[in-house]
Parts: sequence; C-alpha cells; structure tokens
Amino acid sequence: MKRYFCAIFILLLVILTAGCVDTTSACSKNKVSVANFTGYGSQSLPQFEIKGENFMLIMSAETDFSSIKGSINVDISSNNGFSFYQGRQCRTFKGPEWSDYAKIESGPGNYSMYVKTENLKNWRIEVMDLQ
Repeated sequence: MKRYFCAIFILLLVILTAGCVDTTSACSKNKVSVANFTGYGSQSLPQFEIKGENFMLIMSAETDFSSIKGSINVDISSNNGFSFYQGRQCRTFKGPEWSDYAKIESGPGNYSMYVKTENLKNWRIEVMDLQ
C-alpha cells in the first residue's frame, strides 16, 4: 500500500512538472519585460501595454521588521473595447524578504495597477509580456 501511494505521488509530480520546469518562465517561448515599478506604500502605477495573450508579475518586497507580517495587494484592470479585466493578486508573508510571481491570462491591451501595502519597507513589481 505504501508503494502504491508513493508511485501515485511520483506520477503526479512528473505530470505537474512536465510542462513547466522553470517557474519564472511560465512556459512561454518569448518573455518581454514591459515595465518595472518600485515603491513604498500604496500607489497607482502608470499604464503598460501587453501584446501577448498572457503576462506575468514578478513581485518582491521587504518588511520593516522580520517579526511583522507584511502584505501586498495588486489590483489590475483593463478596459479594451468590449472586454474588461479586473483581478487581484494578494500576498501576505512574514520575514524580512519575500518574492513570488503570478501569471495573468487576459489578452492583449493596456493595463493599470494599484498597489496597496501594509508593513513593507519597499516593493518591486516587474511586468513580463508572455508573447
């Protein structure tokens, strides 16, 4: 029975990782950095243009103290003619430094973001167009 569960676990692991080995690439053939934002506190960010069907946010932050939880909420919106996209990426973490990424599947167009933070010394967001 133990071997059976181990075999299923390995099989699932192989299936899940077969398509993507490098998590920062999000399985895209062509990644183009279209915007880099850094800041402190909450703020609206300038618009950026996406030409591909998807894009990726690569986010990192530092807290003021390693014992306090920090959080970052990124509201993303676009109004491209008939289609409207609105999404939110929320992350809470504890420790001095943190990084993560999120793949957004929404199509080409112009997007804007609003960043809301708590207990962060600074943050960085890079937008990668996945063409």
